Amino acid sequence: MAQGQKTVILQPDALPLPGMPSPSAAQVPPEQQGKLLIFVPDTDPILFELMPGITTIGRGMENHLVLGDPYASRKHSVITHKSGSYTFEDTGSDNGTLINGQRVSSKPLVIGDVIEIGSVLMRFVSGPLMAEYYQVPLSSAQMQSGRGKGGQVERRKKKASTLQLALLISLLVATVALLAVMAILFLGGK
Repeated sequence: MAQGQKTVILQPDALPLPGMPSPSAAQVPPEQQGKLLIFVPDTDPILFELMPGITTIGRGMENHLVLGDPYASRKHSVITHKSGSYTFEDTGSDNGTLINGQRVSSKPLVIGDVIEIGSVLMRFVSGPLMAEYYQVPLSSAQMQSGRGKGGQVERRKKKASTLQLALLISLLVATVALLAVMAILFLGGK
């Protein structure tokens, strides 16, 4: 995200959209209430409760959730709550949306899914909030570049195996040199 840009979180009833149900129109039981944990650099995760019915997401101020990211479209996506489940839909955005690192146009959301719009990462949660939900997820770029924890472990393993190989070769060279010196001394003494 460009310096000085922030993710803007609006309360669901801040700008009611024409034809959208108001938050009081349909109540969702707390154990089924969908939420997004939004991860913004240098701040604690922000908890955003999804609307009953449709929640709109995008850069435009008319959305329920306004993202201050240049890679978000004005009307980027919607999350629909219907019959106890939530479905994510990209509304034909220019830069697309990744869920769990895969580009999607539509996907039923499962607890723990990570939605990536530009540089904004959001985790879908429902029911009681668990501590692991608050761990910052890796972006798809971090996963591909190996900058995440898994990549660090792999680089350490590779570095350790390279060091082990170098030590083994050094030991082999030293052994051959010692054998050569011993052979010279043994043959030279006769």
